[in-house]
Amino acid sequence: MAVRKPTKAQSGAKQAPPKPPRQAAPARAIVKQLTVKGKAPANHLDAAVERLEATVTELKTERDRLEAELAAARKKIGALEEARVDAINRIDWVIDSLESLAQK
Repeated sequence: MAVRKPTKAQSGAKQAPPKPPRQAAPARAIVKQLTVKGKAPANHLDAAVERLEATVTELKTERDRLEAELAAARKKIGALEEARVDAINRIDWVIDSLESLAQK
């Protein structure tokens, strides 16, 4: 059997505290990174703008689809609630009719 070296946790070595989560860089910092001596390479910025515009368009389309789906679901819930109330009223009417027949 091979001899194993102790791990850091077993050897008593202190572990570094976990790093805090990294925050997103502000947009100006990103643009500054893309610029060269104050002049942005047009192809990088154009490509970034096109990707962002495509993402915005996709998100708007998805939002519209979800809003339409939500409206349809709300309409269906309303119809189901009405059907439930109608069913309860019919059951009550049948019970009342049976009680009146039983009393005669």
